[in-house]
Amino acid sequence: NFNINGSAGKDIGKWGRLSAGLNQSLSNAPYAFTSFKTNYFERNFSFNKMSVTNVWGNVAIDKILAQVYVSNKLISNYLYFNSNLSPAQQSEAFSVLQIGGRKEFRFGIFSLDNEIAWQQPTGNAPVNLPSLLLRHKSSVETYMFSEALRIALGIEARYHTPYYSDGYTPYFNQFYLQNTQKISVVPECTAFFNFKIKRFRAFILGDQLQQLFTTNIINAPGYPAQNAMFRFGFNWVLIN
Repeated sequence: NFNINGSAGKDIGKWGRLSAGLNQSLSNAPYAFTSFKTNYFERNFSFNKMSVTNVWGNVAIDKILAQVYVSNKLISNYLYFNSNLSPAQQSEAFSVLQIGGRKEFRFGIFSLDNEIAWQQPTGNAPVNLPSLLLRHKSSVETYMFSEALRIALGIEARYHTPYYSDGYTPYFNQFYLQNTQKISVVPECTAFFNFKIKRFRAFILGDQLQQLFTTNIINAPGYPAQNAMFRFGFNWVLIN
């Protein structure tokens, strides 16, 4: 129905920037939640409009390569699929609070980039989220051949605390709320090599490397992540 955004910021000189904002949206229930029909079966649902209010703030301290942010979403008439694979609506409003930060350390050509986020819904929310998210990247970034070539190589690790991940049903192509199987994973590891020559950029990526030593990451009950694999790609901007 509508989506309104507003934000304001303040430059604090060499220290960095302050910013804050508000987002308000109101929307009808998606078609996938209101109608289901086959040659033998038909169900129709009627739901109230869902409202999402998001208030956020961000502090970027460029001098020490750090950032802190906070976000709070207030959601009413939340739509979801319940454990019976049926569309449902939570009329009672609830909130989801997220607080996070990022800090980068640089030692010459060496870089250590760290990010952490904590999030928590209110107790009666039909939403399951990992409480803690961690991401760490260690890399070497430098120029070569009189700054004609820029390279970056290193390893990145991502981890989240155990939680009841949403289940997935291919019958409706939907995720649904479940509270019986908790997902517990080891850190995901990725090795990367990126380089840039003028307008040509390319990367080589070793993804899900932890699978070489343990079982696959579980994204949802019954749906593991892919095996360890290599990926590559490039981007070349051509200008007449």
